Amino acid sequence: MADNVKIPDAENDLLQSLKKSYAILQGVIESSKDVVIFALDCKYQYLTFNRSHQQTMKRIWGVDIALGNNMLDYIENPDDRLKAKTNFDRALSGESFTLEEEYGSTELERRYYEDIYNPIIDENGKIFGLTLFLTDITERKKTEEALRNSEFKHKALVKNIPGMVYRAYPDWSSEIVSGSRKISGYTSSEISAKEKNWLSIIHPEDIKRVFTKGSVLTKEEIDLVQTYRIITKNGDIRWVEDRKTPIFSEKGEFLGIDGVLFNITGRKKVEEAFRASEERFKFLAENMGDVVWTVDLDFKTTYISPSVEKVLGYTPDERKKQKIEEMITPESLELIGTILVKEIELDKLPDVDPDRSITMEVEYYHCNGTTIWMENKIKAIRDEEGQVVGIYGVSRDITDRKMAQDALIREKEKLQDAINKIRQLSGMLPICSRCKKIRDDQGYWNQIESYIRDHSEADFSHSICPECAKKLYPDLNLKKD
Repeated sequence: MADNVKIPDAENDLLQSLKKSYAILQGVIESSKDVVIFALDCKYQYLTFNRSHQQTMKRIWGVDIALGNNMLDYIENPDDRLKAKTNFDRALSGESFTLEEEYGSTELERRYYEDIYNPIIDENGKIFGLTLFLTDITERKKTEEALRNSEFKHKALVKNIPGMVYRAYPDWSSEIVSGSRKISGYTSSEISAKEKNWLSIIHPEDIKRVFTKGSVLTKEEIDLVQTYRIITKNGDIRWVEDRKTPIFSEKGEFLGIDGVLFNITGRKKVEEAFRASEERFKFLAENMGDVVWTVDLDFKTTYISPSVEKVLGYTPDERKKQKIEEMITPESLELIGTILVKEIELDKLPDVDPDRSITMEVEYYHCNGTTIWMENKIKAIRDEEGQVVGIYGVSRDITDRKMAQDALIREKEKLQDAINKIRQLSGMLPICSRCKKIRDDQGYWNQIESYIRDHSEADFSHSICPECAKKLYPDLNLKKD
């Protein structure tokens, strides 16, 4: 009977209108796939929600929601639940606001949302619920976090660069990122001002060179390194190394220069001192009698003083082309190899002096085919880590000294030989008391002159003494002179 009840036309029209309005409203709610929409009553119970909210609750809380249920019951994290209730109450009190919030189970997924809270007010002005429009901003948050980290690293990196980081513009104004005061004494704001640009503190003698060479950057996309002087705020002259690269637009328009500038005043002083020292060394090396040389680990000559021509007859260029076998006799080469092997083993010991030197006498070939003896004082050339990268030495001609030593040795040998022979006649000699023959080591009796001749370098010439002549030849009248 109830099915046959006829609804009045006016009431039916209102019902259809409400259904149509609800369908339109639901369609609007569901139309935005990227926006989470839901509404709660004053007891935090669902009035409506779209599919995106349903999927989001499943994703971050692992729950299946339903109309009429209390949303707070689905939020298992106590901190998130309290945060949500506090915000719901703010909206239910009549406040409209927007927040960026993070929600979700730590075991599933936590995500960031931009939440727009609004109260729902009926025609009488009474609040009977609230609406939320949520946009997932997790990826944006990750990008912002990555950007912050990158910016932090960039700032830390730039801050720790021992120089000035800058961007210069076509009008010679500049934007100093860091390090201006350390380099020039001026603050970044002072240098960035157009009335005191970087060009104005370059040394007057260097401006033209810097400007001319640097102008190529306005036309070509190349890296450029320039060294020049600047005048600091307190008037000191300082050397700088300017490393820069140009910036062009997509259309090829010159926009400016990015650069890093370093204080190299200390390095310049060291270079000047080194050049002066090198000039002094060159003067000494070219005017001294000794030969100064360096070789690499393959025994290839890397430097040799001009004095080599006077000592060995070769020019420095000729010497650099020679192999070690062409310079040194085989005997000396073998000696060098033996000594260097010992030095290599010695170098492995922990407390050995790395600055030690050794002295050796080596026989070199002269260009005229003779040989020259030279005394060599050599030391290792080491890199910053203490590894041997070469050898340098000073060689002195000792040929005369060697000849004198050899002559002395020969004379000594002769003297020793003579002494040895003289020593053969020393001691007790068995001699016949009548015929004066001497018995040798084999038991044979020899005439005294034969024995002495065999055991020394003495020889005999025979004659007759006056007494014997008188006995043998009494008739001769021999007078003494």
